[in-house]
Amino acid sequence: MKGMLIGSALAFCLTSPAVLADNDDWQPGTLHPTLETGIAFGGDRMATRHYIIGGHSSVYGGKGLYVAFGMLDNFDDSPWSFKGTVGEHTGFSTGFSSSISFTRYPVDLLLIDTRGRQHFGFGLTYQANPKFDPNNGSPDIAFHDALGPTLEYQYRFMGLRYTYARYRAVSTCLDKCSYDGSYIALFFNFVF
Repeated sequence: MKGMLIGSALAFCLTSPAVLADNDDWQPGTLHPTLETGIAFGGDRMATRHYIIGGHSSVYGGKGLYVAFGMLDNFDDSPWSFKGTVGEHTGFSTGFSSSISFTRYPVDLLLIDTRGRQHFGFGLTYQANPKFDPNNGSPDIAFHDALGPTLEYQYRFMGLRYTYARYRAVSTCLDKCSYDGSYIALFFNFVF
């Protein structure tokens, strides 16, 4: 997880000047690789960690950091585009001796309407292999894959996204068996 975040930050720092200077990433009839990274907020609280020195930290069904890679296909003679990405979304709480985490692997498919430097998108997300790791000696808790709608607004390379997801435990439950994983995210999308 830490390697993924460090790699994303390094890619962000190295590619930002080139991406910001490029004006043809959304031109009709082009195909580009894309990198997306962001921070999400929302969902039900899944677990809370209390620290010995005071304070606490919680893991939520929608809150976390994510990174995704994919392709952006700008249709010929049209302001519409198709973006498909595959990534990792992790919410976590770390302590001195252990950490708890909730990880899933989203596959996002969106249609995007481009109006100048503004991009309005809608589509579906498939959240594969959601898993909660309590890291307290008990086994991981697996959830069924989730399918839900997603909406996004992007200006140049920065945007906001709303995603709906609901996670149901496969067998073992924590306090409850179903968690809301919906979130609002601030993201950065780099098209090369």
